[in-house]
Amino acid sequence: MAVMNQFPSIIRLNVGGTHFTTALSTLRKYENSMLAAMFSGRHLVEMDEEGRYFIDSDPTYFLHILTFLRRGQLPPTDIAREVVKEAQYYGIDALVEQLSQCQPLFGEVVGRQEFVKQVPNYRKNLEEMICIAKEKAFGSRETRVTMRVFKEPPETSSPPPDFVTLEHTCTFEYAVSFGPWDASPGVKDLVDCIALDLKERRFDIQHHKKGECYKAAGRLGGRNFCCERQFFEFTFKWW
Repeated sequence: MAVMNQFPSIIRLNVGGTHFTTALSTLRKYENSMLAAMFSGRHLVEMDEEGRYFIDSDPTYFLHILTFLRRGQLPPTDIAREVVKEAQYYGIDALVEQLSQCQPLFGEVVGRQEFVKQVPNYRKNLEEMICIAKEKAFGSRETRVTMRVFKEPPETSSPPPDFVTLEHTCTFEYAVSFGPWDASPGVKDLVDCIALDLKERRFDIQHHKKGECYKAAGRLGGRNFCCERQFFEFTFKWW
């Protein structure tokens, strides 16, 4: 059943099977939002068998959308990422803007995302890790991918005139290499970014440090300088 044009001042909602009651003025608070459009009288709105207006959405997050519309209260930080996606879907720009200025979203946008932009080929390497893990997955309960990470000056940097570069093969074999980069965050920060991105894509992963190369990579004034490239193993669990 669908109803349009006329709405009572008090609205009974069925959101994904959970019932809410709110004022029509609350749903229309932001005139450019999807909720305001739904209850503007210009569109059909589905109703359930008990006469509640039906919204096919997750009630857990919709509750926080409604709370913000009622009194401007922000959701708890542990579900802010999920709520902001709902706010974007419903076009509640004021909520999106406020959440984007608070933790953890502020740090996510201006911190982590800006950092990974400064790591050459970060997204490409991340996708390569996933592809390698999937290729190994057939008939396996888990697969392992080793990555090399190194924060060093770009190769274009000029070493001292008497620095001698020693060719070597790193201690560990690896599938993907991240680095070098110029941003201040270090190796641990990059590994944490990779782990977060994989978990956000619903991969069940664990990781640990395998070690560092430590082979002689250069010589200056009779002193050897070791390769400090670090190696981490990511385990993808499939079942």
